Amino acid sequence: MSKKLMMMQMQELRNIEEFKNSILELENVVGVLRLSEYLENVSLVSATDDLEDEKDYIKLMTIHNSKRSRISYSFL
Repeated sequence: MSKKLMMMQMQELRNIEEFKNSILELENVVGVLRLSEYLENVSLVSATDDLEDEKDYIKLMTIHNSKRSRISYSFL
C-alpha cells in the first residue's frame, strides 16, 4: 500500500471520527436526536460563525446560506 493511500485513509478515518463526535456532542445537548434534526443543525453552522463583529472582513457564502444571515448588505 502506498504512503499516499495510507495518508488518505487516515484522513478519512479522522473525518468519520469527527462526524461521530459532532453527533454525540449534539445528542448531549438535545438528548435523543433524529437525523433530520442533526442535518438541520449542521447546515446552520458555518466556519465564519465565530468571526468578530468588530473586525472588517469580507464574508463569502452561497445565496442559499445568505437567506438566513444577519448581514446588513449583500452583493451578488
